Amino acid sequence: MRSVKIIDEPDNTYPYAAIDRQTGEIPLRHHDRTELIALCRRLEWKIEEAEKGARAGRQTSGRRERQVERSLKRSAKFVAPCE
Repeated sequence: MRSVKIIDEPDNTYPYAAIDRQTGEIPLRHHDRTELIALCRRLEWKIEEAEKGARAGRQTSGRRERQVERSLKRSAKFVAPCE
């Protein structure tokens, strides 16, 4: 299982990134933090969130995340990664 850290890079086209904790690679970037987290969960990656920026310490409801996950399940096929 891949372990990733979600970071905020506001100067990039896609400001949210998932960084692999072992290799330092960035396998995913997205413009929406909630959707990026939902994608990582769908891929069954372990998520560690960075404690940087305005969102640090702020609690969010899981409602938006659940909506995104449901939307992804309806609109996309899941293909298991090859190991």
